[in-house]
Amino acid sequence: RNRVSPIPIGKSQFQQVLGLFFIVLLIDLLLIFVGLFFRGGADDFVFGLLSMNLLSLSIAILSIAYLVGTTIRNREAANGIANILSLGFAFLSGVFVPKELLGETALQIGKFTPTYWFVMANDFIFNLSNYSFDNLSNILISMVVQLGFGVAFFAMALVINKKNRTSVE
Repeated sequence: RNRVSPIPIGKSQFQQVLGLFFIVLLIDLLLIFVGLFFRGGADDFVFGLLSMNLLSLSIAILSIAYLVGTTIRNREAANGIANILSLGFAFLSGVFVPKELLGETALQIGKFTPTYWFVMANDFIFNLSNYSFDNLSNILISMVVQLGFGVAFFAMALVINKKNRTSVE
């Protein structure tokens, strides 16, 4: 039905991604407001950094979800892959197990996941002693790496979509 509609496929996919981003943004805002309600002793700047880090990770995870959703058509298989990826990322990045307890190999593999950089940024934020450029640059680099993962996975999804479209036509 979508292929024979008067809307070009590229525009339709862009609208889908924009809609998904809007939903993710709403969920992030809900989490931020809940955090504001329960935040306790965090100052506004630290809370802003944590919020930006959450948004960076959300964009990366959205692009991974979009990639999985566009390449895997079977719903059960997509759910299985999503579970494996999310749990694998969490174990390798220090979400479930503190990084100090992980081996060097696991940490090296974890560097290839956006959640590793999310945890790194959170660690930097929670250990801020002052707002110097050196301290803030580590946080911003971690956020940019997360956004880089998002761009890379989204680009892969677009290439795969384009390849699938040309093979069907």
